[in-house]
Amino acid sequence: MVKRLYNNPEEVTTESFKNTVKNSFEWTNAKREDIFVMSFYAWLKSKMTKTPIYKTTLDVIKDN
Repeated sequence: MVKRLYNNPEEVTTESFKNTVKNSFEWTNAKREDIFVMSFYAWLKSKMTKTPIYKTTLDVIKDN
């Protein structure tokens, strides 16, 4: 995914890329989830939605 993002930054906002990212993660309870995995997902999501990474990270933690 990172390679796709790097090579084609405009692709990150497509539905295809969003579905690929969404289907690449299996979530557990936020207290048991790896913070680095959550942060990586939040970073990708912030790129896809064009939102600040800090806010996106907090939303990911809250939603899980």
